[in-house]
Amino acid sequence: MRVRPRCLPRPSESASFPTLFRSILVAAFAAEGCGPQVTPAPDAAAPDAAAPDAAAPDADVIGPGLPFEDVCPAEEGNYSVQNRLDALRGAARLDYLEMRTIDRSNHWDGGLNPNASWMTGGAAGVRCATATSAGACEAAFAALQNDPPSGAAVAWVFAYTRGDEAGVARGVDEIAALYAPIDAAGEAAFIAAYRHGLRVACVGSARPLAAGGWEVLGGALSDCTFRSGQRRTLTRTLVRVAPDGTSTATALGTTDTDEWCPVPGRRPDGLRDAPSHATDPVGRWLARAAHMEAASVFAFESLARELAALGAPPALVADARRSADDERRHARVMGRLAGRAGAAVPPVEVEAPRARTAFAIARENAVEGCVHETWAAMEALAQSSRAARPGVAAAMGPIADDEVRHAALAWQVAAWLEPRLSEAERAAVCEAREGARAALAARVARGYDQGIGEALGLPPPGLAARLVASLHAALA
Repeated sequence: MRVRPRCLPRPSESASFPTLFRSILVAAFAAEGCGPQVTPAPDAAAPDAAAPDAAAPDADVIGPGLPFEDVCPAEEGNYSVQNRLDALRGAARLDYLEMRTIDRSNHWDGGLNPNASWMTGGAAGVRCATATSAGACEAAFAALQNDPPSGAAVAWVFAYTRGDEAGVARGVDEIAALYAPIDAAGEAAFIAAYRHGLRVACVGSARPLAAGGWEVLGGALSDCTFRSGQRRTLTRTLVRVAPDGTSTATALGTTDTDEWCPVPGRRPDGLRDAPSHATDPVGRWLARAAHMEAASVFAFESLARELAALGAPPALVADARRSADDERRHARVMGRLAGRAGAAVPPVEVEAPRARTAFAIARENAVEGCVHETWAAMEALAQSSRAARPGVAAAMGPIADDEVRHAALAWQVAAWLEPRLSEAERAAVCEAREGARAALAARVARGYDQGIGEALGLPPPGLAARLVASLHAALA
């Protein structure tokens, strides 16, 4: 019997990977006692809420004992303007309010896409409902110009009608002026969340001050820099919003959270940190995913060049080039989803490539391909059947099919390249792969924030741990 050398990956056929991955997913679903289908969440906006009676106005209380920090319903995890448009419309007595977003970034080269168009991120009310001439009002509304800031890759505006008036408010300052005086909890929460980039749990996190204005308790979540296993911190922040809409923020202290950054797919060597500043956590996740898809273009282009230089089989080189094209398409799809969530996708910046040894290429492939990208493929498959956020499941289906092929390519590259290394180099590659797998297992065991997980269809901890273990048993 021929014994395979220690830690060499077994050859993998692309045709068998889709069957393998789907069988693992079905078995894991069955073991968890759940089916793969998830009913999409309704898009109906919840009514705004007044500040709780228990939170008496007090302009001087700043500290851990704030009486309004635990007043949010359990199902609310983050204030989102898309879910509060109806309340914001009513507060300003508007007939109609519409949020528009645009993403003009070319996610794989950092330039601007001249063909990008504005999309509606949400709407509330009836356009021109109280206008004396509905036709004239509709014509004025149709003629509104969004006008993003010159050179801005991502922007959002509010378009509205009020009586015979049709207008556009751009940025937090113009929105605050539209609502001034700020006399509702939802308005104060909006200013705190969008001007200061805070995570505000709900409108109950705002309370009126005796001297006028509001206090809003929120948290500034640290950025993800796309390093696997990075845990995020939350800086508790108190924002005071004046009746005229001006505001100041005071940091109260920083603590670790249970939220971890997503494990990326194939990350290119030399990728620079690129934080996402979106307020909506689902939008942040989608923006990070779009950034990672775009960054993977560089990784596959480098892999194709390096494989060709090493004399790899032409089929491997062609598959790497095809994968780069796949990732360009994925970046556009995920970028559109992020834009609909009001999230900006940061441009990809990668340091100039440098010549690498076969050992360095194999070690990166072991971590970024055999572990990270293999998990990304399985995660995308789960999302394609579980995501509740409209549009996510449909988008993830084709992406998952491509990512499964990319995972197969990683293992094929490993099976061809690693036998060409020295025994010491193979041992180091094996150690890197096992270390990345152990870090992945620890990461998925902690899970995602429940709201993010359900909206995006991300596997919960028990299911994720079973999937990681099954993948390891089938492929290692």
